[in-house]
Amino acid sequence: MKHISFKLAFMAVVLAFAGTTFTACEDDIEITNGTTNPWENVDGQFGAVRSAAGAKMGATLTTKNGESATGHVYFELSKVAEQDTKVTFKIDADALTAYNAANGTNYTAYEGATLSNNGEVTIPAGKRISDYIDVNIPAGKSGNAVAITATADNGVTISSNNSTYIYQVKSVTYPQHNKAIKNLCYIEVNNENPLNAGEYTLSNGEPFFDIVSIFAANINLDSDGKPYIYCNEQVTYVLHNADKIIRPLQEKGIKVHLSILGNHDDAGMRSLSEEGAKLLDPSGNLEAGIPLCPPEGDAGTGMVATNSVTRKTGNVSAGTSVFAMIVLEKELKKVYDEIDLVTTPSGDLVGMVHCNNCTSDLNAWVNLFKEFAQNFGVEDVDMDQLYGTLYNKALEGDKDCGGLLAYNYFSGEHITGFEEGRPLFVRKPDSNFNLANFMRVHLYTALGALKTGLDILMKEEDVKVDKMLGHGGLFKTEGVGQKIMAAAVNAPVSVMKTAGEGGAWGMAILAAYMLDKAEDEMLDTYLSDKVFAGEEGTTIAPDEKDVEGFDEFIKQYQKGLALERVAIDVM
Repeated sequence: MKHISFKLAFMAVVLAFAGTTFTACEDDIEITNGTTNPWENVDGQFGAVRSAAGAKMGATLTTKNGESATGHVYFELSKVAEQDTKVTFKIDADALTAYNAANGTNYTAYEGATLSNNGEVTIPAGKRISDYIDVNIPAGKSGNAVAITATADNGVTISSNNSTYIYQVKSVTYPQHNKAIKNLCYIEVNNENPLNAGEYTLSNGEPFFDIVSIFAANINLDSDGKPYIYCNEQVTYVLHNADKIIRPLQEKGIKVHLSILGNHDDAGMRSLSEEGAKLLDPSGNLEAGIPLCPPEGDAGTGMVATNSVTRKTGNVSAGTSVFAMIVLEKELKKVYDEIDLVTTPSGDLVGMVHCNNCTSDLNAWVNLFKEFAQNFGVEDVDMDQLYGTLYNKALEGDKDCGGLLAYNYFSGEHITGFEEGRPLFVRKPDSNFNLANFMRVHLYTALGALKTGLDILMKEEDVKVDKMLGHGGLFKTEGVGQKIMAAAVNAPVSVMKTAGEGGAWGMAILAAYMLDKAEDEMLDTYLSDKVFAGEEGTTIAPDEKDVEGFDEFIKQYQKGLALERVAIDVM
């Protein structure tokens, strides 16, 4: 398992998290069975009722906060089945009574428990263990135990010591917190105790962290190339000692997740299944068994498409929205709401600024010019030519946009503190109002919120950037988007030929890496040596006057946010 230590770093999230939530728990309890030999002799075919909680005779199912719980039983044969063997499980109150009499216990049957698939499962010929049957435990019922028995056909013998599995049922209530923003803490359990996360509290006494994710189990491949979940000894220890390590967090109202990661091999993304092939292509032309590279979002593909995975490099994706990522040399001094912390594929820390708005308002103005041209009788407007003409015109404008001001807020922008937006263009009577400045201000404002966030990294945290690599629609017109971006970040900006299709190109590279990488070849080496070696592109260094002009614009941009607020309040 690749170790990435976050040292109790956290991030606020409002999305669904990968991992397994401990909503229903199976804990071992001591129940004597009177024998150490489950099969009694070596002849014939014998069977036993087992639980996924382990080979011991019993486990505890816990209903929490009025939510149901689920156990999992299966049937195990002493040797592989010579023919299909049908097994029927049932919830057996008489078996529970018999168990009490034999063991001196006083369990009472829990009401309302049910079995999935009517308790029926078939062990195929050549197999020894059945699929799981779910034991569904509704909350709020009386009783404290469920007895599960099973019968099997084809002459399978089930001894009295192996015919029954007992679940103890508990009901607990944990505190629940309804904060608008949820805080997630990843705990690398090789180095840290998860209980530490429960020591951070808010002023009202509630836990600071809402979710603790145990980092991490891995998806590995066995010798037959089949994936399985692997837990190292530290993760295993935490899971086996849930009462001491996990339950105290849950008792404070903290959810506990288990992160499950790939392990730098094909596990978890190995091959397309028959079901997956049919889902993607009902025609049947897509065959099962082909290598499958799972899709990535713009962040991951952007880093790959621009080869920006080494420290002091960054990339910016500018389209409908815009984000920039810079690979950091060191951890940040403090937490910023405007900065997301992610990692490169190689595990290096990345500071990320993401903004909701970029080119939507710019595109709206270009479409207005298209409509203008059509009204002059130009029916077939070449949009690439139109964009190119207007974008290049912007380079003729004043460095500070001649006193013009614009906001591209089609939606809210958290970087500047707006929950909704109003596209806005403002000028003073004495502003230098012409086409060049009009286009330049809309290119500037497309990066206005982004620069606000990047200035935190560069000016407050003194983050150094040797170069930025651009991709996305803003960079399709050669040279223009680069020059504006170089002025915004005061660093060289490079663009490859694939700049306009960064997401698709990055995804294709990841697929190629999965197929073509040499043994132990890391992604950064693969990119540098095999993908981008000799790759043609252009680099534009920042112009000092452009940098000064963008800084002047940003000063007015910050002052003018009050105008954006008024526009939202009155419109």
